[in-house]
Amino acid sequence: MTRFLAASFGPLLSVVSAAEKAKPNGWGSRIAWMNLDEGMAKAQAEKKPLMLVIHKKKCAACFYLRKTVSSSSEIQALSKSFVMVNLDWFETLREKQYQPDGEYLPRILFFGPDGQVMYDITNSPQGRHKYNYSKEGDIVKNMKKVYAIVTRENNS
Repeated sequence: MTRFLAASFGPLLSVVSAAEKAKPNGWGSRIAWMNLDEGMAKAQAEKKPLMLVIHKKKCAACFYLRKTVSSSSEIQALSKSFVMVNLDWFETLREKQYQPDGEYLPRILFFGPDGQVMYDITNSPQGRHKYNYSKEGDIVKNMKKVYAIVTRENNS
């Protein structure tokens, strides 16, 4: 009986586990959030850019950004052209590409469909914390910029 249940429901349990990793976590239920592995695969398969938000639950700046993203109809609309991933900092790989200029929070990184970080897409090109965002308009501006770059590359 146990083998039957495992064989019958094992694939379903895997899907549930993957879906649990992709919860909105307060970042907006109208955005199709994915986990990082699925997101990278989907970005490559669909030739879409990926937006990665790295945050921490008990972080004041993260809380503010979470409210901004979850309530923004413009970010929600643009998200349909992206693969969207939000990761709590403890889920993030400690590789340099996920913390190009430090481990501060929150950080938003954009990736091309090839899985490479688009290091030149920053909120603050000068100084520290280049990938920190607090204003909706700054996120929207860079989402539009990334979308234009990826669309141009896909059409060439």
